[in-house]
Amino acid sequence: MASNRIVVETEPEMESILVRLKNLWTPRQTARIEGYSYEGDDWIIRTGNLMVGTSYKGLIIEINYLPCSNPEQTRELMRELLGMILPAGAQVDANGGVDYRRASLDPVCMTDRHTAYQYVHLFTQSSLL
Repeated sequence: MASNRIVVETEPEMESILVRLKNLWTPRQTARIEGYSYEGDDWIIRTGNLMVGTSYKGLIIEINYLPCSNPEQTRELMRELLGMILPAGAQVDANGGVDYRRASLDPVCMTDRHTAYQYVHLFTQSSLL
């Protein structure tokens, strides 16, 4: 069976370079979302606590309406659903201000890449990244 590993042979100086670079590389922040996923006939709803390091930063709710992949067609439906779930006065960002074209993504058909881009946008906008 073939292995997917790649072997590279270098000069001895390469180890010295890697040791020096290792001291320059340190992770700035670690963000994670710990929570639950609920699946129904047409819906997937994920909820979780956003943690940056050991600090709680907020609640994340991700809603995926399976019959439709166009966010513009479901925006009002999502707002209505969030209105039933969240307490009055809760801050809601239902995909506001995300320009998918900046990431070379189709603005009409949502994919997992769009969801990842939304998280990056949200974390950057909230100064978490």
